[in-house]
Amino acid sequence: MTNDTRHETSDPKSNAKQLQQAAATLAGGKGGVTTADFQTEAPTLKSNTNSGNLKRMDAQFDFDKPSQPRDKKKGPRGAVDSPRMSFANQQNWRSEAVRDWHARAGDLARQMEVQSPSLFQTPEIQFPLGALRRAGSSAAQSDAIYRSFLTRATDDATRSLAQRELWAGQFATAETPRAMAVCRRANEKPRLDGVLSDPCWQISTELMLTREAVRDDGQSEPEPTASLVMLAYDAEFLYIGLSVPRLDGAPLDRPESKGRTHDADLNRHDRVSIALDIDRDYTTWYEFQVDQRGWTSESCWDDRRWNPTWYVATDADDSRWQIEAAIPWAELAPTPPQRGTIWSAAVTRTAPTVGMQAWIHPMLARPRPSSFGLVRFE
Repeated sequence: MTNDTRHETSDPKSNAKQLQQAAATLAGGKGGVTTADFQTEAPTLKSNTNSGNLKRMDAQFDFDKPSQPRDKKKGPRGAVDSPRMSFANQQNWRSEAVRDWHARAGDLARQMEVQSPSLFQTPEIQFPLGALRRAGSSAAQSDAIYRSFLTRATDDATRSLAQRELWAGQFATAETPRAMAVCRRANEKPRLDGVLSDPCWQISTELMLTREAVRDDGQSEPEPTASLVMLAYDAEFLYIGLSVPRLDGAPLDRPESKGRTHDADLNRHDRVSIALDIDRDYTTWYEFQVDQRGWTSESCWDDRRWNPTWYVATDADDSRWQIEAAIPWAELAPTPPQRGTIWSAAVTRTAPTVGMQAWIHPMLARPRPSSFGLVRFE
């Protein structure tokens, strides 16, 4: 990503870039980082939950206490700055930032429609614009955008994405999309130790990561080496559980928390990547990667300067490795999702020298719009 802040309004391609940035980045609150192209116009959002250092959350931390975790950042007078307080303090600022970006994105869209109507009509512009309209409570305008692609899309992937968005917007199609997972509310917080024995995991939907796509007729047998991904949430955290079988020829590293930091080089390790597109613009997303050791790497719209606070615990034996993670909502969105909220997500596993597994196929090392499925909060 270049650090070029110059944009000429007479250049249609520059306008396209601006519209994608403005319409996509904050339509649903993806405000964890300001991209280089907009550094001169908007300040970077910073986490107030703690210092930003990655921590192992396991038996040392007790989620049953009202102001978790224990080793909190202290304010200037020694007062505890709890995640709840920090989140509340950020909400108003973030909401104002979102509204400002929405207004600018709308202005850019109107400019592009006049100056470059053919570029304006491409999926790369229209899908972020649909997300912007939906975020602005213009569901009818958003649906009209997606509905237009049912007839004029030149490829099956774009047409399928439009059908899915129509369903997600107003359940306008009769059949529930196959590529959809349910994220259920946890009645009690899990103990983050990597064991995955907590009640929230017993009732969660399992997303299978496979080498080949599961057949539509449902007759294919699950792969014995399929990896499992589970999601849960409450008012403060999104929880992620991973159960990953070891593969012949893949690295055998065991959990290691010493020296752990943000943005570690995971290329030589067995790892899972989770991309979260919270506004379903299919252009920008958060990406969380974690490997078999429990080491992590994170980015927002490919910007690795974004270093969120999140909590990771690892467990492993000779047959598999497991992860339990908790991501504060303060790192993801102005407000937690409500019941019925729908995000999109792409999940892949990469085992060096062995191959890849994915939730949605075709399998790609870098997510594309066709790599995403839907996640509904219940």
